[in-house]
Amino acid sequence: MPERTGRKVRATPRRDVGRRGHEAGPLALAIAAVAVVAVLGLVISLAMRDPARDEFVRTWAPRIDAFNEGHPLEGHGDVFAAAAYDHGIDPRYSPAIARVESGSGDHCFLPHNAWGWGSESWPDWDTAIRAHVEGLSWGYGPTLSYEDARRYNPETTAEWYEQVDMCMEQIWPDDQL
Repeated sequence: MPERTGRKVRATPRRDVGRRGHEAGPLALAIAAVAVVAVLGLVISLAMRDPARDEFVRTWAPRIDAFNEGHPLEGHGDVFAAAAYDHGIDPRYSPAIARVESGSGDHCFLPHNAWGWGSESWPDWDTAIRAHVEGLSWGYGPTLSYEDARRYNPETTAEWYEQVDMCMEQIWPDDQL
């Protein structure tokens, strides 16, 4: 509302006022904004949940972790399973290749490269797993095939194929799928 001060009329700026009549400072506004964003993020996250994906991860993660027990990739079964679901590949495929190529991360020639992929390295296992699974999905197909084994490991295709297949069977046999 305008205030009268002599002959001139001056508009008084409105200020944000808290519960006790105090002006809300920038810190209080920032905290409120962060709280709103956090609540919205939670609501969006819950709305986007995929029960089928959750069940897939719950089913596969323990089997993959059991397969990787005692190796650096142990404890990342949920990442392998979630990435496999997201990219439509067999969840046994990437962990089996990692076992054959590096002993499930025991002997990597580059940081977090358990799959013998060229000159690639990653900052952590979760990033590496997601990248490898995505690469399998677009470059090799949804599961192990002899043709893809020939492209993945042209030097010892038959042996590599048999080893990866055997590892996949250790995670979960084909006849139980």
